[in-house]
Amino acid sequence: MILKKIRLKILKFYRSFSRYLPVNFKKILYNLLNYEERYNFKGWRMATHHAVPWEDSIENKIFLQAHSFIKNKFELTKALGITRDYLDELLWRHWVISYAIRYVIEFTENKNLNLVECGVGDGLTVYFALNELKEAQNLGSIFNFIMHLYDSWQAMRSQDFLTTEKKQVGRY
Repeated sequence: MILKKIRLKILKFYRSFSRYLPVNFKKILYNLLNYEERYNFKGWRMATHHAVPWEDSIENKIFLQAHSFIKNKFELTKALGITRDYLDELLWRHWVISYAIRYVIEFTENKNLNLVECGVGDGLTVYFALNELKEAQNLGSIFNFIMHLYDSWQAMRSQDFLTTEKKQVGRY
């Protein structure tokens, strides 16, 4: 909030005195005032001017291929609010999934993995996970994996709960 106030004061100053300022100073001031518009990533309620972790890394090849496939060929459920344009805003979320799977593969001693995803929805995050797992299996980093997927496509019913859990009725 304070930075926004400072930015507005500088902008007011800039507009009032811009004709008297040297050209180089005008360019620097303009770039500072418009800095927040030049994000390297903006989405999922996050924004950064810094380099994103999935760029310039051979480790992220599978992640980027999965993103491209989903963006171009996946059938998305509009009722869930996911559109092709919104997929770019989910990049950070999906990168975290891919990175977490690679981390598990690298640091687990068990080469037979059992994984679970609850709340699968359209299957976007599990698609990233499965692509990383399949690549690791092809490279011999893991031998086998089982992925258990769960989702609720209707609201929960009161007869399925204990008395202490009744506040969950109607939720997904």
